[in-house]
Amino acid sequence: MPNRLLALLVLVFLPLTAAAQSGLFQARIAVPDQSEDARAEAARDGLEKVLARLTGRPDIASDDALTELLDTAQRYVQRFGYERGDDGETELRLRYDGPAIQDALIQEAIPVWPAAERPRMLTWVVIDESGQRRILSSDDHPELRQTLRESAALQGLSLLF
Repeated sequence: MPNRLLALLVLVFLPLTAAAQSGLFQARIAVPDQSEDARAEAARDGLEKVLARLTGRPDIASDDALTELLDTAQRYVQRFGYERGDDGETELRLRYDGPAIQDALIQEAIPVWPAAERPRMLTWVVIDESGQRRILSSDDHPELRQTLRESAALQGLSLLF
């Protein structure tokens, strides 16, 4: 009976772990329209972002070993959908097949930064206003905190303020 309970707990918590890591394999790309050509180009651009996040290398798209992977980016898309961004532009939301992408990177001997090893970063930001310095609090400058979070997310990092 204890083995069954342990197996049940493992099955219950595995999706939670996968959900926490799923942001690594998602991208949002502005597109001019909902055509297949625009989607194909956005799939490649999104995959470049995912690869940079997984490897920590912003220039990963220039690696010759990944040309085929990027050229077949649509094959790795599990889900996609369109929505309007804050600025009114159409954005394509993409979710990629994480295990398949990681396998492709491993086959090319490209190191991957595992999601489980990515710490949440405690961030102290000092604000200098009119000669007065203070640490950014949770109530201060929500737009600055959001910009910092978005920049960190490009590298697969999570910030705490």
